[in-house]
Parts: sequence; structure tokens; C-alpha cells
Amino acid sequence: MSEYLLTGRSDDTSTVVMRENENHRRNSLNSHSFRDILLVEYRDEVFARLAGDLAAMGMSVERASDAAEASRRFAYCPPDLMIANAEMPDESGWLLAG
Repeated sequence: MSEYLLTGRSDDTSTVVMRENENHRRNSLNSHSFRDILLVEYRDEVFARLAGDLAAMGMSVERASDAAEASRRFAYCPPDLMIANAEMPDESGWLLAG
């Protein structure tokens, strides 16, 4: 089971951990007004499933397949929320979220 880190650009959003297949993920994300999401995931099938769920909630999802790409995208145009796989092959999602 994968863990994902959620980090927002607003001051009231702290880094939280979401575990794959948790039923409350949809409810907790719906309670905020996130529209632009940067999803950092290196596995195609996992990205497709998560991006589909987020898009179904009315969110616009961009993909970064590794930490370096996520850092570049975040610096260029910060999203409302970044969701990063905590255990990526190239760099820890914890370092990216920090």
C-alpha cells in the first residue's frame, strides 16, 4: 500500500498523509477548494486511477513523474495542492513536500 503526501500552497494547509485505498480520501479532499492539482506518481496505472478520481471531483490534474519534474512545475506555477507518492524511486516524497 502506498502513502501519499498532500501539500497545499495556502497557509492553512499542512502536509498530511493519505494511504492508498482509504475510503475517507474523497471526503477530505472535497471539503477544501482545491482546483489545480499536481500529482507526483511514477506508476502509470496508479496515476490514471487517482487522476480519474480527482477529475471526477471537478479538479484539474497535472502529472509529474518524478521529484525533479515536480520541483520544476511547482516553482513555475504552484498548484493549489500537490499530492506526492511518499516512496518514489528517485527521491522521497517527504523531502519534496518539505
